Amino acid sequence: MCVAGPGSAGRLESAGAELTIPPDALLEPEAIRIGRTRAAETPGLRVLSGPVRIDPEDLLLDKALTIRFAASPADSVTHRVGIYRLDEAHDSWGFAGAEGSARGVETTIRRMGVYALIEDIAAPRVVRTLPAPGGRLPGGPGAVLEAVVAEIGRGLGPDGVEFLLDGAAVPSEYDPDRGGRARTRCRRCARGCTRSPFAQRISRGTSRKPFS
Repeated sequence: MCVAGPGSAGRLESAGAELTIPPDALLEPEAIRIGRTRAAETPGLRVLSGPVRIDPEDLLLDKALTIRFAASPADSVTHRVGIYRLDEAHDSWGFAGAEGSARGVETTIRRMGVYALIEDIAAPRVVRTLPAPGGRLPGGPGAVLEAVVAEIGRGLGPDGVEFLLDGAAVPSEYDPDRGGRARTRCRRCARGCTRSPFAQRISRGTSRKPFS
């Protein structure tokens, strides 16, 4: 337990996690606690360190705290590993952040609760495409290409879904808040490629490397 207040700083450690409280982070003196806890396993998400619980959950902050989990150099740089916070109401993990360093993986937080270092091992799935796989685009300029992607864990970046038309990439944008849809318009369709089949490729984050 660490008792800190306005103008003071502190550091707590437990179960491979380190919580750093910067000066002037707290609005009033508080007793902050961190300790190992348990959480149900989630298919596709592998817990590498933790989970730990940070209390009090209703802590008011003027500055963000930093949580760091010890990790191997390989884990600290991979785009599949990050720090997650548990949504206890829905029993689901949400990605909080990931900044790799020589000391592990860290991120800043403003909400207390349950945190863990997790590896996302679940491959995204293409649930539906428009047109369907092997289908052909409708005639006319600006035909819409669409894919609905199911994803848990760290998620995909805006360029996480790539459409291929006749083997050539077509720029698109993925929006998880729009039902996991990636959409684009084929600007070339008015120039004779309206009968071409297309496929889609999924990649993690902002990397163009396909996920497999």
